[in-house]
Amino acid sequence: MKKSELEIGKIARVCGIVSQTFSKADAILHEGQSLTETFRAFRRQCLADGADDVPYLVGGAGRGGYRDVISPPTDLPLRRGDILMLDTGSVFDGYFATSTATLRSEKPTMRRKRPMICFGARRKPALRLRAPAQPAGSFINR
Repeated sequence: MKKSELEIGKIARVCGIVSQTFSKADAILHEGQSLTETFRAFRRQCLADGADDVPYLVGGAGRGGYRDVISPPTDLPLRRGDILMLDTGSVFDGYFATSTATLRSEKPTMRRKRPMICFGARRKPALRLRAPAQPAGSFINR
């Protein structure tokens, strides 16, 4: 199925809303905040930034990485050095988009940075190949 320019614009809008919210992580998330409150704060900010709904939000946090992202959030506090992952499904004008971000509460070491650098290097060429009304699968394996 191909999307119209209008549909692509709405999907881009919801993606932009969530990206904007992720960019505010330092302001809305803090050390000592429970994972439950982290989810609430993120959801509130998505709505304030223009999402109509955030029906899906899962994630996890922990020292050196998260172990579980399927269970409900807990009241354990975020600690310095935790790696936090948030995976959200947000809606704008009936269009749904998923976004995931992994955040770290302190400057990562080069060893931890390398996988993200590699991911970014592979993602940029793929994004250059996208075009309106083009199915996503048509550029993933190029």
